[in-house]
Amino acid sequence: MRREAACPPLSRQMPRLGRIALALCTAGLAACATHREQDAPALFEAQPLQTNWWHTEFYGKNYASYRLRCIGPNGTGPARNELRVDLEYGSIREEWWRVETPDGVRLPERVIDKSFQRCQEFGSLQSMCIYEYSLAADIDSKTLAEGRTAGLTLTLHSKESGKHELPLSAVYIDDYLRACTASVAEPNKSRALPSDPAK
Repeated sequence: MRREAACPPLSRQMPRLGRIALALCTAGLAACATHREQDAPALFEAQPLQTNWWHTEFYGKNYASYRLRCIGPNGTGPARNELRVDLEYGSIREEWWRVETPDGVRLPERVIDKSFQRCQEFGSLQSMCIYEYSLAADIDSKTLAEGRTAGLTLTLHSKESGKHELPLSAVYIDDYLRACTASVAEPNKSRALPSDPAK
């Protein structure tokens, strides 16, 4: 697996060198900008939830969209539950993300897609890149069942960006599990969650 090149920081005293480094960084990223893995087909997908957080050096916000997905082998057999997270973030280098349960257990995850949009100088006089990153994390039925009554708050981690909460309400989980069970029984029937899944 090839990793994307990291954008080096710009020096406040050497702006010309910073622009050269930024150009080299962008050229390097263009050669290996995207990595994709097979995305499992879903029998049912819950409506996406959104969260964001302020990135001081970037002078902007990072965004994460996340949702539960019901995965079944060709529409038959037991289904498995997956949390899909789609990120857009700014950083001086590519980050690697993971998801944990409230008790600190790391969920098995797969990188579905990672790419970059652009690199440029920002107000902090650093060269930073805007990245996109998608991962899928498996959630066992027991964890979701426990969240069916009180809700569940998962945590999104990266070394550079720290920890960020991904809350799932009890209603959201309950509606998802009902729809997932029904989708396994009738895989060709379309279903949708209520219009406001956060309630």
